[in-house]
Amino acid sequence: MASPKISPHGVNYTVISSLVMFTLFVLFFVTIRSTSTSYQPKDLRAKDTWDLKFTPVNSSGDNGNETSKEEKGATEPLGYVSSRFVTVNVNKTISLHVLEGVPNLKVKREASDEDMRKIPVVLLHGAAYSSHTWQNLGTLEVLFGAGIHSYAVDLPGYGESPVEKFFEDANPQDRSEFMLKILEVLELENPVVVVPSMSGFYFLPFLERHEDQLSGVFFIAPVGVRRHLGRLKEVMWARESGQLPVTIVYGSKDPWKEVDMAKLAAAMPGAEKVTFEGAK
Repeated sequence: MASPKISPHGVNYTVISSLVMFTLFVLFFVTIRSTSTSYQPKDLRAKDTWDLKFTPVNSSGDNGNETSKEEKGATEPLGYVSSRFVTVNVNKTISLHVLEGVPNLKVKREASDEDMRKIPVVLLHGAAYSSHTWQNLGTLEVLFGAGIHSYAVDLPGYGESPVEKFFEDANPQDRSEFMLKILEVLELENPVVVVPSMSGFYFLPFLERHEDQLSGVFFIAPVGVRRHLGRLKEVMWARESGQLPVTIVYGSKDPWKEVDMAKLAAAMPGAEKVTFEGAK
């Protein structure tokens, strides 16, 4: 059995990677449904939006002899999803929508996983998706169920974030600064970032310049690999803090991605490649 990947910040990256991988398998099977015009995101205002619950107990490990039937049936959610807008400044003020998966800290979880729960997860998205994709898949729910705080960001012009023509001509430095400002405004330190497809346009320039501010990266067939390969390889192989845990996922029916992902893996010491058979 392979040893778990530990990030330079002492985080068991393998657990977080496995949780995200689980929801990607779900994505593979619901792609047709999620792109249907009749398919709508869950209503965050609905009382039954999230149904993962636990039964609270007292410090002795039981509900006591005097607990009523109503109290015995009482439950609390493992967490909740909130929706908000934040602003970042990169030569201009940009408004972004964020869905935040917040774990219920009252839930008793395994002490051995405490360090993992300190690391936030940032979920970006591809061109056909948005923050609500992670909501619909249950990724936010899976993560807060494990006690992990997560942030699904709508990139400019997607989901509920307004269009920003600024990025049509933005250079790599601007895109890197944009990602850095997102982490700053969300007050995140050393997150694991999930980078699907189009979001590589924003994230890869950031990785070139700020790889030391991450606990791990989960790539899902990112775009823009070829134009950043040289610098990425130079930076990642020169790291003094050890290997950055990296997982690279792509579909077996995309021959161009096979080539690009192999090159990306070669630029990332110790990177794990995962192929989804039958997927593009």
